[in-house]
Amino acid sequence: NIASAGRVCNRAHACPPNPGSDAPVAACTIDDMARDALAVVDELQLADVHVVGQSMGGMIAQRMAVLEPDAVRSRKPSL
Repeated sequence: NIASAGRVCNRAHACPPNPGSDAPVAACTIDDMARDALAVVDELQLADVHVVGQSMGGMIAQRMAVLEPDAVRSRKPSL
């Protein structure tokens, strides 16, 4: 059970063309979403996190590791 290993945070991003987003398409890049996710990690005062991403989330997970290598212990992109 992954939850028994520690804290689990599930974050869905509302970004065009996803429903519920009114942001312009150009306003939402992989870097933007990686920085947003890293801000959540920071706000929750987490360190050394494991990041799992599916499809675009896999790209975000990889970018998170590049931007803040000390914050991301491991990443599991599933493309």
